[in-house]
Amino acid sequence: MKLFQFLEHEPINQSPFSYGFNQESNSSIVTIDVGGQLFQTTKQTLSLAGSKSLFSKISNSSQTIPFIDRDPEIFSVILSLLRIGNLPSEAKAFDIQDLIFESQFYGIENLLVNSQSNLSQFDAFNLEKSLVLPLVVEKEERFRDRKSQNKSPILEPSSRLLLSSHTRVFSISSNQKELLNQQLEMENGGYEIPENANEHCPGPQSESAGKSDSCEGCPNQEACATAPKGPDPDLVAIVERMATVKHKILVLSGKGGVGKSTFSAQLSFALAAMDFQVGLLDIDICGPSIPKMLGLEGQEIHQSNLGWSPVYVESNLGVMSIGFMLPHPDEAVIWRGPRKNGIIKQFLKDVYWGELDFLVVDAPPGTSDEHISIVQFLQATGIDGAIIVTTPQQVSLIDVRKEVSFCKKVGLQVLGVVENMSGLCQPLSNFRFMHLTETGEQKDMTEWVIAYMREKAPEMLNLVAFSEVFDSSAGGGAKMCRDMGVPFLGKVPLDPQLCKVAEEGRSCFDDSKCSTSAPALKMIVEKLVSQLLKYLCRCFIDQACIMAKIKIGINGFGRIGRLVARVVLQSDDVELVAVNDPFITTDYMTYMFKYDSVHGQWKKHELKVKDSNTLLFGEKPVTVFGVRNPEEIPWSEAGADYVVESTGVFTDKDKAAAHLKGGAKKVIISAPSKDAPMFVVGVNEKDYKPDVDIVSNASCTTNCLAPLAKVLHDRFGIVEGLMTTVHSITATQKTVDGPSQKDWRGGRAASFNIIPSSTGAAKAVGKVLPSLNGKLTGMAFRVPTVDVSVVDLTVRLEKAASYDEIKAALKEESEGKMKGVLGYTEDDVVSTDFVGDSRSSIFDAKAGIALSSNFVKVVSWYDNEWGYSNRVVDLIRHMASVA
Repeated sequence: MKLFQFLEHEPINQSPFSYGFNQESNSSIVTIDVGGQLFQTTKQTLSLAGSKSLFSKISNSSQTIPFIDRDPEIFSVILSLLRIGNLPSEAKAFDIQDLIFESQFYGIENLLVNSQSNLSQFDAFNLEKSLVLPLVVEKEERFRDRKSQNKSPILEPSSRLLLSSHTRVFSISSNQKELLNQQLEMENGGYEIPENANEHCPGPQSESAGKSDSCEGCPNQEACATAPKGPDPDLVAIVERMATVKHKILVLSGKGGVGKSTFSAQLSFALAAMDFQVGLLDIDICGPSIPKMLGLEGQEIHQSNLGWSPVYVESNLGVMSIGFMLPHPDEAVIWRGPRKNGIIKQFLKDVYWGELDFLVVDAPPGTSDEHISIVQFLQATGIDGAIIVTTPQQVSLIDVRKEVSFCKKVGLQVLGVVENMSGLCQPLSNFRFMHLTETGEQKDMTEWVIAYMREKAPEMLNLVAFSEVFDSSAGGGAKMCRDMGVPFLGKVPLDPQLCKVAEEGRSCFDDSKCSTSAPALKMIVEKLVSQLLKYLCRCFIDQACIMAKIKIGINGFGRIGRLVARVVLQSDDVELVAVNDPFITTDYMTYMFKYDSVHGQWKKHELKVKDSNTLLFGEKPVTVFGVRNPEEIPWSEAGADYVVESTGVFTDKDKAAAHLKGGAKKVIISAPSKDAPMFVVGVNEKDYKPDVDIVSNASCTTNCLAPLAKVLHDRFGIVEGLMTTVHSITATQKTVDGPSQKDWRGGRAASFNIIPSSTGAAKAVGKVLPSLNGKLTGMAFRVPTVDVSVVDLTVRLEKAASYDEIKAALKEESEGKMKGVLGYTEDDVVSTDFVGDSRSSIFDAKAGIALSSNFVKVVSWYDNEWGYSNRVVDLIRHMASVA
């Protein structure tokens, strides 16, 4: 039976399920009784899945809480738990037909179901392929009413329902507090900046206050340098105020005059026409045009005990702008950065929007203080991303590229780029036809031309004429988006009728004369919503990953095995469930894990042996096996889905595949492999496909070299290169001179010698970056240090570049999409300064040198133990996210 046919059935009379909750006193674990079967989940999950009132009931009681049959609140929780995959598979084996009948009875607005026959097949990580079933007809009726009024339906109801039903967790969690602290470190943070401050003032409470270049000559420099540092309490107030706003979209442009505010206004009209609750915030402080574009000139702001009230165009479309505060519409706002930032902060913390589905923020052009402030404030509350508006010509796109770069640097998702005024496109009948006389006078021939066409060729009256206004020969916005890897939402033609409705403060979607611009804008809105749906799916996946931890087993408890365990045990989204090592006892495992000569004593949890097969990290049990044959390790008994193969023995695919026979789902080899696909996080992990079961995390040196080589190759092109790694001692070397048949020099005492050695790390880069295959090779020097190594890469470049340009490129990437993988430093550092650094590669700007603009040496450090172990876990996270 097809899924939509279920909707034709009447609700069943008796609910087949009964529910109940029970929790241990002072425990975060909650037991759910589903039809007599008991399952466990956490308070955190219930907080996300259920309503605040239900969570409050559960949190404030230590007794079994009965729920009457067909309680809509509890049924909603059960559906949410099933949706995120938090209940075991037995609890999911409910027939879809029953679930849909139940949903109809309870009035649940929509249900995400997979096209399989029952929920035991439901995959929480496959949301984009799921179907959305609208189960309430009231919104369908409003949708049909809109069509009957000849108003263009912007979006199909199913997408509307999914978006409007999406909610966020509004309490300030520890993650949000951490994010707030991160925001305080951003340039131009949310601090009260002195009125007479220099441009680009970092703020008196910033760590760089009084020290940055922008502080030179400022009268407040000394006071700022000595001022006490601390968090801005207004950020917490903003988070609380914005908690009722589900989606926040920033509209940006590289320069003025590209129609950004017109787009913001029409986007808001479109979203409101879909029955969303919409707010439009105008933060273009010095040029507030939004009041006019929404027909609100002359309106004033009113205040209540809840805060400032927006000015409403319709019951579901409110607007806030400084334009409502000006004593005269022609009054100029002559404010410097600090005052502008202050009013933006006041808009965010004092305006009472109520429950909003969307807040559209119209920003001024460029990348000014206002942009930095609004991004900082909204990132703490969960901003969805930015739309960038441009015109097709290069003089506009030059600035848009800077805008995209700005978004990447501050970690703001680019939802898409809109190319506005993309040629004049009008029905032929809308044109005026003029005859130029010999004296240059114009004679209007419109009536004659229209009459002539009507008589001779009436079909011409239905034609649309197009004329390019701005030069788009370089490819326009579409090509720029392809080059910069951001979505292109579409083109909007230059339409005089759109200009007219904007001047009059009306929606183009309700004006039949906007026959060229309205369809183009409609398509863009649909694409935008599609981008948001994908983004929400990714967020949903992230939440599911947090609540359903990734279970990891480790084979081989040597240097990398123990450090991978340390990374996992300090993370919230992954869980260590088992370790296998046949050569050491649990007592000795405990000792080796707790005491580390390089990385220090383990102090996060108390570590003890429960028995010969179990270690306790605090209260967390970890199963210990001592099996030599990997085929016989019972990973499935311990629940280990991802196994880290860190013995250094089973590095071939066939040998590593033995773990799959023991119940592992995926195997990650913590070493190079001759036949398993290699992935380097930050470089090519996106090439991983879910059907691949065995992967290699490459070597620590490849993990350092590949990000460095990728940036140089992407920006300047590598013709060829030589790499040398100066590498610390490893466990395979000799403490004193000893036999080494294959590598005579490798048999010499590690602690007494600098030993030349071979390495395949440089050639391996060609496997993760095929465009560099055959262009790099290298060697190693083993040196008597216990940790931290360094890569020396000398390359010949295709594109000439100064060393400063190379530094700038690496710095930009280290602060952008490679943040956390690639680092950058200009400090006078040495190897011990990088012990415990979790990044794969830290470029040393002062250590490199250039012979010419095409021949350069770059140097990058790496903690070959800790940085590499972090990447092993990051690769597992990525594999789980696309599973």
